[in-house]
Amino acid sequence: MSKIKTIIQIFPLVQDIDALERTLVALKHSSLYVDNSAHHIILDVTLPLTPYLTDWDNSILKQDFFIDKFNSYKKYTDWCDEVYFNLDTETKGCVDWWINNIHKYKEVDNMIVLDTDIVFNPITLSSLLTTAQEVSQTQSKYVITPECVKLWDDSWDVITNNYFLTHPYGYEKQHDPFLDVNQEYGELEAIPIPTFKFGGGWFTLYSKKLLEAKEVFEENVCDSTVPWESAFNSYHYYIDALRAEYSSLKNPNKELYTAYEIHRCSCLLREKYLHPKSLGTSCALWKNNYRW
Repeated sequence: MSKIKTIIQIFPLVQDIDALERTLVALKHSSLYVDNSAHHIILDVTLPLTPYLTDWDNSILKQDFFIDKFNSYKKYTDWCDEVYFNLDTETKGCVDWWINNIHKYKEVDNMIVLDTDIVFNPITLSSLLTTAQEVSQTQSKYVITPECVKLWDDSWDVITNNYFLTHPYGYEKQHDPFLDVNQEYGELEAIPIPTFKFGGGWFTLYSKKLLEAKEVFEENVCDSTVPWESAFNSYHYYIDALRAEYSSLKNPNKELYTAYEIHRCSCLLREKYLHPKSLGTSCALWKNNYRW
């Protein structure tokens, strides 16, 4: 049986260089719990050096300082099957980088996005991989997110661990994440939620097939050089993918989710027709916030 390919993607800004080291050390610890016979792990770490994100002219610390530290962290990645440390001078943000990686890594099954300010338990990675392996037996498009502590409003309660539901909103500002993340909160299980909710880089795992159909449509609809008819064709491709997946969805509100997604995409097509030169990727991403 072929291994499941999963890429872990990290996009630290230069001011996150020390947090990156902590994240890579934590991942190495997590690797002890990964089933290497079943999983092929790719690690992509991209350090953006563009002056769009960093004012190098007025920075006391120059690029060489950050590049040297960045390269020194490769020693923590020997557990991965493939490792790519990239220095980037063109990408202007994490969304650009993520979209580029969707095209770059065509053969992967899952994509994990991990921010450097996320504190996680050593078994989080293995739990995500095992869950994805199980879920992929019945559906090809899914998002798997770890639970979190009580955050700033009730829209996040759906992915908040039961232990923290009674805590006050804003708990994330006052707790010790290193203490909370290493406690036991009952048996591990994958629970379908009645809505679409996740943090983009909160150690979230996305199936590649979900990202492909959706991303192709959003890229076409937001690119002013792509004709409306081409965007319309990719719309049909994405809707067909949703329809094919509909019967296997475990979401108890799958009718509402599907209707909302069709409405979202229809709105983007309308905007492309009315304002073909002003519709940008940011609009598509903004409309990707599933809240009802």
